[in-house]
Amino acid sequence: MKKKISALALVLVMVLTTILQPMTVLASGTAECDYEVTLPEGYDENQDYPVVYVLPQDGYTVDNSGITEKFQEAMANGNSTEMIIVRPEFTADTDLHTAMEDLVAEIDANYSTIADANHRMVVGTGVGGYLAYILGLTDAVESAEDENAAPEEGEDTTPVEGEDAVPEEGEDTTPVEGEDTTPEEGEDTTPEEGEDTT
Repeated sequence: MKKKISALALVLVMVLTTILQPMTVLASGTAECDYEVTLPEGYDENQDYPVVYVLPQDGYTVDNSGITEKFQEAMANGNSTEMIIVRPEFTADTDLHTAMEDLVAEIDANYSTIADANHRMVVGTGVGGYLAYILGLTDAVESAEDENAAPEEGEDTTPVEGEDAVPEEGEDTTPVEGEDTTPEEGEDTTPEEGEDTT
């Protein structure tokens, strides 16, 4: 009788643990990599969640560094917003950028995410940390290149009213002949300390 009660208690504990734990989904969709998705406890398809991508510690297999557990613990304690956790795995042939672009698109299409860059995070330890750094650095460089790109032919480059029109260092600010350089009413024209006014 004691064995039956112990077995029943064990089964009950296993069922309750399964119900109360966040759900992990193993997936292999159209993305170039396999991945695991851990949904927050009480996941609601009518609510949108931020997403954290935990890159593999060894660069290949699903991360087991404990980061996922730390995020889950923080969510359970109310110390973090609820989020979807995605743990991809890669092969030696995986193109990291393409795989991540495909993975993000697949996660956004299949789960209730806040589908913008401000609500996505890429983290990792070891090689995964380096991969996260490379992804972030590359995206930052590409964004800077986009901002500094020459205007397209025919593109309107007229400054928007209120836009910061501070000249770049070394930029020629000599007035064009015939240009009105009279200060507007109320404009402060006092030179800054050390400024050459000749």
